[in-house]
Amino acid sequence: MSERLLRYPDTSRLYSWAELRMLSAALGFPSNLLLRRLPSELVKEEPGVRSQGLRRRLDLDCFVVALDSSHNGKSGIYNVKTLRKCLDLLDCSFFSFAELKEARLAFSAYEALDQRGMRLDLRTLLRALKMCRRAISPLKLAHRIKHLQRGLTEPGRLQLYEFLDLLPLCEVQNQVPLQESRAGATQMTPRHIYKLDEASSLLGPEDRRLWQLLDRRFLSEERDYGPVRAVGGKLTGSPVLRLPTAHQPPINADRGLEPPALFTGSRRNKPPHLKAPPSGRLRTDSSHIAGEFVQIVTPLCVKK
Repeated sequence: MSERLLRYPDTSRLYSWAELRMLSAALGFPSNLLLRRLPSELVKEEPGVRSQGLRRRLDLDCFVVALDSSHNGKSGIYNVKTLRKCLDLLDCSFFSFAELKEARLAFSAYEALDQRGMRLDLRTLLRALKMCRRAISPLKLAHRIKHLQRGLTEPGRLQLYEFLDLLPLCEVQNQVPLQESRAGATQMTPRHIYKLDEASSLLGPEDRRLWQLLDRRFLSEERDYGPVRAVGGKLTGSPVLRLPTAHQPPINADRGLEPPALFTGSRRNKPPHLKAPPSGRLRTDSSHIAGEFVQIVTPLCVKK
């Protein structure tokens, strides 16, 4: 699934006065609203304004009063945030003015004049994106919503500038091919049985089949970690094993507790309890167990 990442452009884009009118009309404002807030000398002498200059004026709150309580009933700060997000999308050539207008209309339709924003519902978002002629995997959308909930302006609601952040994650719906495998009329299996089409490719609606395809793509991309190589060699050092507690030396009043002996893997330094019996001879009596028990208990009895 090819995605276009939004990055801040290295060079600011030049917006002509006609494009600035189209941007204002795409957001539902009067076409000359943004031009009236610019200096008249700039409009007469220059062919347009760059996005860097527009952002500087947005930071200086030059458009807050003009965009306050407009057609959508939102505040000036809300509309300024929306305008700033649209400039980011247009500078990256991700959107056209017509697609921007479709996104605004789709959001307004499912917002239903609710001033708190559109409900953060998966099914509602999928329908709104379909109205924008966009498609996205439901699993991917749910994963994105999970990380967006903490930074939302209104909990459980989505604003227009937040809805525009989801559009770069989508694909154009007409450009996603539904590869359906249909069985031939006389095609047979190796057991000489006629093949049949899968019921899932015939009974389900097109939207559901499209979402299932995008879900499979999303899962395959998430699980694709590339070639994994195990870097490392054999262990050169011998393992170090600590002796059991029962074989630690007794406490000496002069030197304190001596550190336990360590087994470094050498056969000569192997403790008696780890030595194997001679080859061909298997000890079945319990005399050696009793002898070891006496050797352990005797030092403790002497101390008393």
